[in-house]
Order: sequence, then structure tokens, then C-alpha cells
Amino acid sequence: EESPPIPEKVDIFEQIKRELDKIKEEDEKMKEKIEKERKKKELMKQIQDEIDKIKTVDNTLQKPEDPEDDTPAWIKMIMGSKSKEKQDVKTKEKLTIKEPPATRCQTENNEADSE
Repeated sequence: EESPPIPEKVDIFEQIKRELDKIKEEDEKMKEKIEKERKKKELMKQIQDEIDKIKTVDNTLQKPEDPEDDTPAWIKMIMGSKSKEKQDVKTKEKLTIKEPPATRCQTENNEADSE
């Protein structure tokens, strides 16, 4: 009586184990790929949201009475902020009352005399 060949069974088990290992490896690769795709989609959505915000700002900065103006909105924003700074400086200069130098010296002398 011959005994059943044991090495064949071991080979079958080994083959099954190898196949399972391959499947696990492929599964891990797919999980990584899926995660990358998910992150990519999330970033794309964030970028699109930012583009929409910029377009909204761009549309609010465009003046309807000047349709031929091709100046980008970001330049208008910069120019607008610079002109606002100049206006602020001019306003501050107007609000600051400057005495002539002679008057100032006389005022200081009068204050010193009163003490």
C-alpha cells in the first residue's frame, strides 16, 4: 500500500498561501491608490472652491460702465489699495494743523514765562 504523496499537499498549501499573499499585496496597493485618488479629488475641490472665490471677487471689482477694460482684478485691487493709502495720507495731512515756526516759538516762550 502506498501512502498518499504528502509533498503535493504541502505544495498546494504553499501555493494557496502564496496566492493569498499576492492578493493581500494587491489589496494594499489598491487601498493606497484609492487613498491617493481621494486626496487628489479633495485637493481638486479645494482648488475649485478657491477659484470660485477669486472669480466672485473678480466679478465684484469689474465696473459695468467700462466693458473694454482688460485690467486683471488683482491689479485693480493693488491699485485701489495704493490710492486708498494716498488718500489716507492726504486726509491726515489736512487734519493735522501746523503752526508756523515763529508762532510755535512764541507759544513755547509764553508757556515758559507763565511758569
